[in-house]
Amino acid sequence: MEFVLPPHGTSSREAANETAQIPSDRKNSNSLRSLTAASPGRDGIFPIENHSMKISFDSHRPVHYYIDDATYFLTGHMNEGCDLLFNEERKQLFFDVLLNILDDYSIELIAWVILINHYHIMFQLKKGIDLGAFENRLHSVTATLLNRLDNAIGRNVWYQYWDYCPKNEKDYYTHFNYIHHNPVKHHICKNQKQVEDYKFCTYKEWVDKMGEEWMLSCFEQYPIIDYTIHEYE
Repeated sequence: MEFVLPPHGTSSREAANETAQIPSDRKNSNSLRSLTAASPGRDGIFPIENHSMKISFDSHRPVHYYIDDATYFLTGHMNEGCDLLFNEERKQLFFDVLLNILDDYSIELIAWVILINHYHIMFQLKKGIDLGAFENRLHSVTATLLNRLDNAIGRNVWYQYWDYCPKNEKDYYTHFNYIHHNPVKHHICKNQKQVEDYKFCTYKEWVDKMGEEWMLSCFEQYPIIDYTIHEYE
């Protein structure tokens, strides 16, 4: 298994050659799967202009884009009043379901964060048409398990999901940074340094792999100050 996301500014050719093995002692890490994603400099990561895509329109839900070999930024939010991921056990439950279904849709995680009532994940998807099935399964299984915990069978847990494909390197890293700053945005952590101690986010994994200086330089080069990510939280 290889980690091939290069430092920002690395050329496509350099990116293809820059790899580092994941230490075997990290195999049980929550974030291990996030360290296998492809470089943003490689073909297919920014496919908007180079690949055909299918778009799903429905007046009752957000627009969804189905693009092969694309990087996706995806947000899922629970219904109002359903702040059901309020402790580590429930966040772990959600993550375990996510981890268990990735291979079925040829998904490789890049970054993720889980909060009390929503999540953000960034990943590489082989077949764009699988997006809906993946998301429906993730929401269906997690809703069933959470409802069993609360003896609330049939409760409508999830509201909607929103997907977006970064168009270029700046777009990519701005979303990457947004995920890793989310615990600060929602006052779970006081500052970015504290996010290293937040278990349900990939920030610590990226710091361990690339170094804190590299991660902070991402924020400097691709800032998210005054940045609103569509209608996401």
